[in-house]
Amino acid sequence: MSVTTIYKCDNCGDSWDESEQQSPAGVVRQLWSVSVRAKTATCTSTSIEVQWCRPCVDRLGALGHSLKAPKLGQAPSVPQPTAFETIDRILREIAREEAEQVVSERSTS
Repeated sequence: MSVTTIYKCDNCGDSWDESEQQSPAGVVRQLWSVSVRAKTATCTSTSIEVQWCRPCVDRLGALGHSLKAPKLGQAPSVPQPTAFETIDRILREIAREEAEQVVSERSTS
């Protein structure tokens, strides 16, 4: 009697078993835990966690260029801003504007 483990991406639905962990392109196939947490001043923290394959995580851009392993025999590409870095920059700008507005309102009061 043998046991076979089937891995399945919660995002794209791609699935493979243990014998297919090494893809034909030379990239090790694995699932990554992706979690999102939402918290506000009036709400307790809520989070969800899913298992995504590496191509889905790469498309999300959450790993950044430093963690993306090139395929075998391929030179690393020039770093480009990821969606995560872009979103992070936008959120920082919004937070900075809000803080400046609060300071401005307090100084005029």
